[in-house]
Amino acid sequence: MVVGRLAAATVAGGSLAALWATGLVSWRRTRALRLGHPARPGPPPAVSRSSAATWLAAAAGVAVAGLGALTLRDAPFAGVIATVAGALVTASGIRSRVTELEVRDDALVVHRAFRQRVTLRWARLRSLTGPRIPLGGWRLRGEARSITLMPSDLLGHEAVLEVAIERAGLRFDGRRWSGPP
Repeated sequence: MVVGRLAAATVAGGSLAALWATGLVSWRRTRALRLGHPARPGPPPAVSRSSAATWLAAAAGVAVAGLGALTLRDAPFAGVIATVAGALVTASGIRSRVTELEVRDDALVVHRAFRQRVTLRWARLRSLTGPRIPLGGWRLRGEARSITLMPSDLLGHEAVLEVAIERAGLRFDGRRWSGPP
């Protein structure tokens, strides 16, 4: 039982550390954008498959759920909370996982594992808001739809944000990138 808890805690800690590391790498790579200074984007690939980092949230959820299940006997309340929270994070991490970022001439299409894809047309993209902390996501708001891309979704594909800014004609207002009203 102790060995199982130790293993689950190690996997949970490792997954969370990997999420933080991914967030810090993305935070560093997108610093200029968060400060209102985009680089000139090069031509992005038409379709960018997501990195393996998109599995980190689900892995952390599994580990937290397992740790919760292993503590049910000794700490029932904490065990239930951890098990349920871990299960919810696991389900969300698998269901909503970004699998591809597709840059079209007229739109960004975000493909997700078990959810409907989100299409944001450049002409209707109203804002792009950067994260306030390294684990936060970039919020893209269109007229009809919006989506948050987490650091693990963007890892290696941060240029997609610069393409969105350029093609949607967004301007930095000191807090976010905004388009015409």
